[in-house]
Amino acid sequence: MKRSLIPLLLGLALAMSACQPRLALVPTNTPDFVALETSVAAKLAATLTAKAPPTSTRTPNPTVPPTAKPSPKATFAPTATPQPTFAHPERLLAYAWAGEGQEANILLYDTVQGETQVLTHFAEPLNINDLSWSKDGQWIVFVSSHDYMHSRSNEHNIFMMRPDGTDLAMITGDYMSPNDAPGPYVKLSGQVSGSEGYCFVCAQGVPGVTKTDDQGRFDLAGVPISARWARAVCQQNGTRLQGDIDLQSTSKDGDEQFDAIEIAVTASGQGWEQASLSADGQRLAGIKYAWSLNEENALQTASEAKVINLADRSTRTLQVDENMRFDSLDWSPNESRIVGALVGQDGVQLGYWDANGAPLSILLDLHNPEDDILGIANPVWSPDGKSIAFELQHRYWWEGDRYRTDIQLITLEGDELSTLIENDWGIDARNPSWLADGQRLTYQVTPAKESEDSPREKLGEIRSAWIARPTPTIWIPGNQSYLPAARPAPHIEN
Repeated sequence: MKRSLIPLLLGLALAMSACQPRLALVPTNTPDFVALETSVAAKLAATLTAKAPPTSTRTPNPTVPPTAKPSPKATFAPTATPQPTFAHPERLLAYAWAGEGQEANILLYDTVQGETQVLTHFAEPLNINDLSWSKDGQWIVFVSSHDYMHSRSNEHNIFMMRPDGTDLAMITGDYMSPNDAPGPYVKLSGQVSGSEGYCFVCAQGVPGVTKTDDQGRFDLAGVPISARWARAVCQQNGTRLQGDIDLQSTSKDGDEQFDAIEIAVTASGQGWEQASLSADGQRLAGIKYAWSLNEENALQTASEAKVINLADRSTRTLQVDENMRFDSLDWSPNESRIVGALVGQDGVQLGYWDANGAPLSILLDLHNPEDDILGIANPVWSPDGKSIAFELQHRYWWEGDRYRTDIQLITLEGDELSTLIENDWGIDARNPSWLADGQRLTYQVTPAKESEDSPREKLGEIRSAWIARPTPTIWIPGNQSYLPAARPAPHIEN
């Protein structure tokens, strides 16, 4: 799957990946915390310190791919990235790049001039799990675990930023920027229950996080009186425990304050896997997941497709048959329609939904052959809205597991299905994205899974191919890149 989520270091994440690859979403270590007492805590602390004081943080210096020609104006400083000077904005490719320490950042590549610019400066390993553009090419939309402690209960959130790296904003998670949080500021004290050992605690609008003592007690300074939630994240025996609580200030002697609170944590979590921005820029559609462990310590997972109204943050759920689940989706470029990839026990489907979440029709319905289990992922509309490219995944199980992923193309009427990229067993072609001319695709090539229990590779090389003659050209070689997303044409005719 595009944005297939690789298990990140922890036992729970590995279990989640085996059951549903998208759900292995545990952020891992970053050098921001220097006083952690155990290696497990270091892994948990990964994304907790994006807003820690400068004396205790490190800004990564993302590495530009060796074959790309760096822009002379690119900067690796933690300040805002300069405006890009690319001469061919219609030929820009955004993609995620993992550095030497596996820290993942978004890069922008001019496919004509060979220039590359670094847009983000994150320290968390492999934190980016989905990447796309707005239909007008004015925004980059991505899903990341970056700074997740500053969202109410999510492990992964939807972000948006401009193509020059400015105006970066967390869209989900009831986020409030510490710079904008109304004061006054007070101390929040309390107790975390349900976990042994220490945990990390944060509240809405607070610049940093605090660590509890061994008994779960904490004092969190600098909490704006306007904060409306607090959360706790713990690690116990390789399992992540999380919880959050509403905050409501009280008045005492004329001063506003918070009473002491108790945050109960359980083995559960939620977040976003994928997102797409509507053509009018007013709505986001995305896949939201949730997981928990029952009394027998068995993993339970669920996912839903949601539409978020950006004006009031209200949401609607896309309706789907109970025997199918959403894998991924994409807004059409010229009307308010969503195409979604559905996976079931007997086969796969491509379907349409309107902006309110109501199903319209089924475009493609494929049943599993006798010796092949199918998967489908990452449908993407052509710039003219007349065709859809998507991943078709194969698992041959008759004489030992073999895996591969091809890229298919179907017309809007659903009467013509063709194979654009066909691979040998053991190779995945993933994350297709149309170039602005509508004549080429870019995609990622990675090794396929080796067994049912193994995760899918996240990193690989990025290629492009013409629709008329799909002989690939390597754009980003090596095995450090993923999630290619070509910039759409600046203006789209309806």
